[in-house]
Amino acid sequence: MAPHPVTGEVMTERERLRGVVELGVLTEQVGMDVFAVGEHHDGPYVTSSPTVILGHLAARTTRLRLSTAVTVLTTLDPVRVAEDFATLSQLSDGRVDLMIGKGVSWRTFPMFGRDPQDQDALLEENHLLLRKLWRETDLEWSGRYRTPLRRVTILPRPYSEPPVMWHGAVRSPATAETAARYGEPLFLNNLFGPLEHFGALADHYRRAWAAHGRNPQDAVLGAGGQLHIARRSQDAVAGFRPYHSALIASRGGFPTPNGLEREMAGTTLTVGSPQQVVEAVLSFRERYGHQRQLFALDMPGMPYSEVSEQIELFGAEVLPHLRQATGPARGALSGASSAGGEDGLSPQLTERAL
Repeated sequence: MAPHPVTGEVMTERERLRGVVELGVLTEQVGMDVFAVGEHHDGPYVTSSPTVILGHLAARTTRLRLSTAVTVLTTLDPVRVAEDFATLSQLSDGRVDLMIGKGVSWRTFPMFGRDPQDQDALLEENHLLLRKLWRETDLEWSGRYRTPLRRVTILPRPYSEPPVMWHGAVRSPATAETAARYGEPLFLNNLFGPLEHFGALADHYRRAWAAHGRNPQDAVLGAGGQLHIARRSQDAVAGFRPYHSALIASRGGFPTPNGLEREMAGTTLTVGSPQQVVEAVLSFRERYGHQRQLFALDMPGMPYSEVSEQIELFGAEVLPHLRQATGPARGALSGASSAGGEDGLSPQLTERAL
């Protein structure tokens, strides 16, 4: 639980968790389409159980698409994951996505009895087993990292169809290869990374998609980024700067003059007015050609009242312009994600919202 960078105030765990849920409800109310919750098992995060949070949100919403960002499939039992998300799928009438990834903290692996050196092989094996558990009954299976399965049928079965499984990628072209091989969506899990690095991953994914005999126009991509919005651009920059400085310090660095502005120029960090946000999202889409845009809206220590104001402003003055500019498209499109990378909320736009 991170303190506010100016006041030092720290929210309680109860306030933090209830705030995530209320922000999800607000996301639907302002017209966005997706709300995603990240998974973390060490501080300062409290979202260790995203399926519980999303289950609560399923009961509070009617059309909002519910997602993770990401589910750390390297450290979890695929049977348990299959059951949890099939249950969530049933309770939400199929309004659930799953984004899988390796995770960002090596400290998580020993908590679950795993070796971080095995993360690539673990993700590959667990991904394939999860696919089978949702699609097959009386499953016979054996692998390297868990006991064999004999005539296993998970219950409940997923609602209508298995949840959409996204692959979250930060660095690895292998993740893009896997997503393309199985015809599954790729999410460029980018908060502060260089634009061109993730553009290269997007290009690699489409080439791999075509290499597997698929139409590149059918490839489904998502992209991340950090967002801070205010009616005036100078207010947005001034409001975000303390959080940005605290984040740099937490990583062992030192804030530098114009460091925030340099990041804004070279990454998907977007800080500005509604019109500037519209222009930024459309420029990202021109580079990536993606259908889902996820922005983290809060930062560690940010009060939920401040996050709520941003969601409302985004819904009122950004979302209509994005939808007008891009028109209708496949799938669920706009929404929000909590604790995706910094234990925070992220409006997640997909193509109808873009």
